[in-house]
Amino acid sequence: MRFTAWLCAILHVAASLALLLLLRKGLPPNTIEARVAYITTHPLAWRWSWITWHAAGISFVLLCIVLAMRLKSPLAFAGAATALVAVYFDIHSEQGYMHVLPKLIGESFREFDRWLDVENAGVANFFYTLALVILMYAGRHVLPRLAITLTWPVAIAGFAMTAFAVMHVGIGEIISSALLFPFFVAWCIVLARWSPQNESSSPEAAASSESSS
Repeated sequence: MRFTAWLCAILHVAASLALLLLLRKGLPPNTIEARVAYITTHPLAWRWSWITWHAAGISFVLLCIVLAMRLKSPLAFAGAATALVAVYFDIHSEQGYMHVLPKLIGESFREFDRWLDVENAGVANFFYTLALVILMYAGRHVLPRLAITLTWPVAIAGFAMTAFAVMHVGIGEIISSALLFPFFVAWCIVLARWSPQNESSSPEAAASSESSS
């Protein structure tokens, strides 16, 4: 699990940097005119930056699957299945950003952009956050306490982003994402640093050891 957790952390850092440095000028709260101008003049940067988010989403799904296989509980597998739902909506919306939105202007651009925002930051992000919460609850007796603690700020920021996306509050999405991803990367790193010394022990043994201490 160590490799998968580190991969997830690194890819989310890369995707966050792409958002900050390359995607931000093509996203709200910039004006539609400014966004269209940026997207049409920077097509490669726009498309490849979204691909980093494809990779980040897939890496989280892989981490959820590995974690569910380690926890070996129906609830954990439900969490991994929830992550699969999330990545479908995530990649579908990002494909829209990459290939459809650049062809639109004016009101068509505005309407499609709002739908993409709801699907990406709203629906996909909701299921990603829910998947993490389910997995952390399933592993509450096994996983490190710091990972469980970090679930709270990740969940609060994640569900807040969903609410802001549905309400089309751009500044709220920016603030919640600025809180979400650092805490999420920290969560991945905690799992990466925890797993080596625990690979040889089963979840049942870890739970027993924790309850007896």
